[in-house]
Amino acid sequence: MIPYFYQPYNQLYLVHMAFTTRITIARKP
Repeated sequence: MIPYFYQPYNQLYLVHMAFTTRITIARKP
């Protein structure tokens, strides 16, 4: 079972990954 405190952290991680991916795509020529 996933602890409740892990849920917000997982959400932030997904947002961080999406933001990093967006930067990576933007940096591509």
